Amino acid sequence: MYLLSFDNDNNEGGEVGGGYGYKLVWVVVFKVAGYDNIWESLVDAGDGKILSLRYMNLYIRGKVIGSIYPISSDECCSDGCM
Repeated sequence: MYLLSFDNDNNEGGEVGGGYGYKLVWVVVFKVAGYDNIWESLVDAGDGKILSLRYMNLYIRGKVIGSIYPISSDECCSDGCM
């Protein structure tokens, strides 16, 4: 359970300059069986309304650059040579 703060300006009928509001929320993180997707939901602890549903998986596009060294730190080759 968390205390969620939000900008009260023009939110839920608030007037400009209304400051901040707070809600007590449950944070529910779950996976669906058979899938790798991870979801996070924020649920209002007072009335049970879902305030947010967020897809949590992160994907990175990039290029992996590196080398493979044929000799390990003990100076032995992978096939056992010296």
